[in-house]
Amino acid sequence: ASLADCLAIIEARGARLRRCPHCDGDKLYRHGILRGLQRYRCRQCHRSFNALTDTPLAFIRLREKWLPFLQCMLGSMTVRAAAETTGIHRNTSFRWRHRFL
Repeated sequence: ASLADCLAIIEARGARLRRCPHCDGDKLYRHGILRGLQRYRCRQCHRSFNALTDTPLAFIRLREKWLPFLQCMLGSMTVRAAAETTGIHRNTSFRWRHRFL
């Protein structure tokens, strides 16, 4: 599985929901693409969001390193070993571990 495959799965989940996470409105329109994810804007509250909004994966950067990090977690690697393997800081590895779990 690649990052594009994962983003496609996330998009499919977001497309099924089709509700504004801020006001629960159902009148939405597509509002561009940002970092590979479709953005939506609510016609009722005028706020924008994507499929990651209100999920543990919201605001996590370095998306290209998510899958290698998950493989390290599935391999029961320590926080430091996973950080060294994926090329992220050990504090980032610690935070990601809690977010992904």
